[in-house]
Amino acid sequence: MRFGIRARHPLRSGPAETAPRISEILAGENFDALEISGKWAWGISAVDGCVGYIERAVLADPVEADHVVAVRSARFYASPVLAGAPAAELPMGSRVRVEGGTDVCRTPLGHGRASDLLPADVSDADWAVTAEALIGASYVDGGRSGAGVDAGGLIFLGLQLAGIAAPRFVDLQSELLGFELDPDAAVRRGDLIFGDGAAAIMTDDQHCATADMAAGEVVRVPLSEFTSGIRGAVIRRRIES
Repeated sequence: MRFGIRARHPLRSGPAETAPRISEILAGENFDALEISGKWAWGISAVDGCVGYIERAVLADPVEADHVVAVRSARFYASPVLAGAPAAELPMGSRVRVEGGTDVCRTPLGHGRASDLLPADVSDADWAVTAEALIGASYVDGGRSGAGVDAGGLIFLGLQLAGIAAPRFVDLQSELLGFELDPDAAVRRGDLIFGDGAAAIMTDDQHCATADMAAGEVVRVPLSEFTSGIRGAVIRRRIES
């Protein structure tokens, strides 16, 4: 049975709050529940395809959201003046239905800046720009939103906003995205770097953005520094936009 999602929530490997976080689901997305038992629902994320458990309290009626938040955090207000305390706030990657408006749009959550949103089906963001916007965001196990990302979540979110389908996890991303560059080939902005469970997006030909578990946040570092921590092969992949 398909449900909508009320708010950002971790997707876990088991029906317990201590179970590892596999991924997460975000407001405005849909979740296909295969089983509901007690406080837990087991099913599939309609966005990243991950299978796991969420608390049934976040389930709502399915929503056909038509826009996605494209800034690290978007605020929505009761008044179109966009003043005072926000009525709601959604992290990058969340979805919302726009009901009208131009520069200031109207949504079920309130009024927000149209520039904070992209059409969900015609996204054309630069994934390197998205990575740069997330510098300083928290490292979160299973995260794939402006509120925090893990290594694969950074790649997934950047490409999602660019309208490019991507696997959720680093091992599949390093095998399936774009094409692999020759080890000696020069890299450029937007190239993806993988190795040893880590992933990064090049922001220029010398630096990359990566969700660094040790630092606890998304950082921009020299490529040489990123690759120095990789044991084994470094995989460089390019997606032609």
